[in-house]
Amino acid sequence: MKRFLVQILRGFKNPILIFFCLNALCYLTLFRVLIVAFPFRFWGYRCGIPYAETLRTPIRPARLPFIISAVYFVSRYVPWTSLCLDRALSAAFMLKRYGVSSTLYIGIAKENESWKAHAWLRVGDKMVMGYSDTQPFSAVKTIACIA
Repeated sequence: MKRFLVQILRGFKNPILIFFCLNALCYLTLFRVLIVAFPFRFWGYRCGIPYAETLRTPIRPARLPFIISAVYFVSRYVPWTSLCLDRALSAAFMLKRYGVSSTLYIGIAKENESWKAHAWLRVGDKMVMGYSDTQPFSAVKTIACIA
């Protein structure tokens, strides 16, 4: 934890990023506890509208780069392993708090006789978190996080 705080204070030129990093730390902690302690059916319906998507119009909110970089930065320094679902949910709720709608995708792929799951986030027409072209995941659930 000490290393995390030293990195935050030393690494940022913009003081607003410190606020976003503290927000991201709170959301990552909350969602990690929810994911580990409770099944998805108990808390998943509060994330947004299931099986719906937001519009794919070009949108570039001013706070989007701050939120995405803060979530990625904090997820590297938390004492637990931060997975894609933690990061995507944290970013979706931070964006929702600032009035930006997003779509959370949860997908699966089969790799060498085993199944892998992945989560990614889209804002407008841009994939902002967790999306990769290298592995084709099939989206099995979408959640529209309407602001």
